[in-house]
Amino acid sequence: MHALTNIHRSIRPDGLLLDIQPEPLRPTVEVRQAQGAKAIGSLDRSDLIASIDAARGAIAEAVSQRRFRPEAETTFEYRSHFASYDEWIAYRIAKRYLEGNMSPLSLEDAPLRAAVRDLLMHEAGEIVEREQVRALKMRRL
Repeated sequence: MHALTNIHRSIRPDGLLLDIQPEPLRPTVEVRQAQGAKAIGSLDRSDLIASIDAARGAIAEAVSQRRFRPEAETTFEYRSHFASYDEWIAYRIAKRYLEGNMSPLSLEDAPLRAAVRDLLMHEAGEIVEREQVRALKMRRL
């Protein structure tokens, strides 16, 4: 809530705030190769869901305190594309670190990573992560 208080102070009256957060869902992974796309599975996001819920609670509180008024909301799919297994793994490690998780990779995701690696060992392809994201436009009151 402290961050929203500072943001409220920083935005001029009647100014806009755009809040963009992932949905508390598991991102899906697919591999695209010459013969088409193959869905591999979904990534573990259990460590992030509590943070998403806390952030949404803080926004709901700021709205109930009449600091902001929601004006528009949409959900969209955000896709990340990777040309190699190594590029994808480097991204996964960096993303977990930025999300505050100090363990480099989720043990739960090991079978999914192995399936992706095995597919790409036999034929070149592209890895695609699909994640649902919510964007909320709010007006400062």
